[in-house]
Amino acid sequence: MSTSKTAAPYRGAKTWHLALQSAAMFILFLVPQMPRQNVGFPFLLGALSLFFFLFVERDLRSSLKGHEERWLLAALFGFAGYLFLNSLWSQVPSVALGKAVFVLLMIILTLIVSRAFTLQSREALESAALFALIGAVIGSAITCIEFSTEHIIGRSLYSAFPLIRPGDKTISVLVMENGRLVELPQSEFRKPHDNAVIEIASAALNRIHSFRMLLLWPILYLAINYVRPKLGAAFACFIALAAAYTIFVGESQTSQAALVLSAATFFVARAWSGLMHWTLLSAWCVAVGLALPLAVAPYQAGLYESEWIAPSFRDRMIIWGFTGEKAINSPLFGIGIRSTRVLGKEIKKTQERLPGHIVPRRLGLHSHNNFLQVWFELGAVGALFVLAIGIGLLQGIRRLLLSVRPYAYATFVSACIVAAFGWGLWQTWLLSGYALAVMMVVFIDSYARRINPSG
Repeated sequence: MSTSKTAAPYRGAKTWHLALQSAAMFILFLVPQMPRQNVGFPFLLGALSLFFFLFVERDLRSSLKGHEERWLLAALFGFAGYLFLNSLWSQVPSVALGKAVFVLLMIILTLIVSRAFTLQSREALESAALFALIGAVIGSAITCIEFSTEHIIGRSLYSAFPLIRPGDKTISVLVMENGRLVELPQSEFRKPHDNAVIEIASAALNRIHSFRMLLLWPILYLAINYVRPKLGAAFACFIALAAAYTIFVGESQTSQAALVLSAATFFVARAWSGLMHWTLLSAWCVAVGLALPLAVAPYQAGLYESEWIAPSFRDRMIIWGFTGEKAINSPLFGIGIRSTRVLGKEIKKTQERLPGHIVPRRLGLHSHNNFLQVWFELGAVGALFVLAIGIGLLQGIRRLLLSVRPYAYATFVSACIVAAFGWGLWQTWLLSGYALAVMMVVFIDSYARRINPSG
């Protein structure tokens, strides 16, 4: 990824700088608090980038320039095109089409925003970096308070303003009836009740940790390389410690694994960048190409019966084993986008819990493994596109400045771990998280080229 000539200071430059600073602080402040609402952030950055090209750069066509990896672009748009085709045989074509549209939008927005970042002046990038760090510090502090006090801020807000209560099992609302606390049904969530007791489930907040891991390493780069070293070091220590604390007191074992493995990646890449590149390239090819046998292997080995393994992972082994067996029936084109959820609900009606299984064999609402889900829903064709996209991203990281690469590789590993063990592939907040992670990596590379062009 290379930088282009600094944007000329046209009349809209001051407005653009103010908007970029505000967006940087706003986004990094809210990332640890509202993972689902983060879906809007790529669109916000996209709108600001279009403003930049129209009123600062005054050349909308320049937004389409500067992308060296032509074959990566072909893979990205080829994948998006295949998703539209794949939606035709999905169990829910209208929903599948919506997911295809969203993926296409994320690709376009990521390219436009990335291009805008590469055109910024040192002054614009430094000011945006400072505001991003301020937002990250405030957001990290609030998250630490929340996880240290059983979410006192969230409980207070939900108690005071019933209309903002989420209906996604994140919270429970209890009221006193006949001398005991009774949980209200979700239909009663947003109605005011005297002396309502709010309970927030930490496990239901695991999205916070996953989203934090997707953006942690670019934020740490901005802090460690801030132009005022002492202040930057203080920022970096606080953000890193806050992330480690909240992730390990939380219940997201996926994020815990992502933190440990991405940190190991970071330190190895600092010493041997080339070795890390080829290691990750090989691991990516294995993870995508052999997703089916790798997913089925733990179940076939009987690890789901091992009591020393966390119940959540034993549950996933059962899901992976069953999903892998079903995927063999439609190996080339898959069963269609988001069909896992539909078939999973049908199977649930007749599922039985076998001896030694902590849960029945089933598909689940999603596979908890994006690589496996690609094979099951998109087939070998979709897997080939995903394989090419990952290779292209790793090649793109090799084009970054040497000082940036360890952070980019760590971000890539974080995303892979979240994808391999965490969530469903089509969750919009996660797709937007992947897009924001790429945007942030491009931002820190552009920042690095302005403050230290030699790398």
